[in-house]
Parts: sequence; structure tokens; C-alpha cells
Amino acid sequence: MKKQTSTFYICCTPAKPNTFIFSPPVEGRWLGWYAFAKGYDGLLRWAYDAWMADPVRDARHVYWPAGDAFMVYPGAASSIRFEKMREGIADFEKLKIIGDKVNHSGSAEIKKHWQKLLQHLQSFIEEKKFDKEILEEQLQKALQLLDEMSVQVNNK
Repeated sequence: MKKQTSTFYICCTPAKPNTFIFSPPVEGRWLGWYAFAKGYDGLLRWAYDAWMADPVRDARHVYWPAGDAFMVYPGAASSIRFEKMREGIADFEKLKIIGDKVNHSGSAEIKKHWQKLLQHLQSFIEEKKFDKEILEEQLQKALQLLDEMSVQVNNK
């Protein structure tokens, strides 16, 4: 049976988590962890640079929430929203790399620590409020566990 690619999509909905102008920046990074926790191959965000007349001065759109139509600004200027999402993508890729190393490791200790990280990621799946402080706490703990895993798999 052929493996199917599985992703999720954010656009004008859901309101949280997302990468709108008014979204807490942590939501952008959190999305990469959520994708990994759910076993997705990635995520799709509908627009990168669908600018209005002057997005630097006014990010509002007639139909969609402010910032939904773009992640970067004209002139290749980045945004905090884009950089946080990029960080989440880098975290997602690091999780995949370390997970592969864990799967090829004979160390019971490494596998035990990996399970601890995976158990923590269940909180990402179960999260329904998307409160900024909760997301930041989840992310900080996950980053700490990932850093510990990185040291372990690279020292064995």
C-alpha cells in the first residue's frame, strides 16, 4: 500500500492557532510541533505574499483576518509571524531527524527519553483553549526535552 501524505491546513480559520497579525507569535511556532504530534507530514498555509495595496501600513483585508493573506512584506521583508512559523518548521524537521536516530538506537535510555517527549506532545493534541501562556509552557518544556534528546542521540 502506498504511503499517503497527510497535512493540515490553516487559512482564515481556525481563529486559533493561526498566524494572523493579532495571533500571539507562539502560535506560529507551536503549529510545527502540533503537526509532528499528530503524525502529519507537514502543514499548508494558504498565502505567503498576497498583499493588499500597502500591507506595511494596513494589513486588513476586506474578507479575511488581518495578516491572513501574507506572511512576509514587499521587498523580501520578513515578519515575526513568518520567523516563528519557520522556527516551528525547523523544530518539526529536528524532531523527525532525532526520531529516526532514536529508532536506529539500541539504547533503552534514549528510547525512554524519547517516549517522555512523545508523551508531552500529547498535550499539544489535547489542547483546545490555545491560551498564549499554555502554549508557551508546552513549547518551552518540549524544547527542553528536544535539546536533551539531541545531546543524548549525538553523544551515543
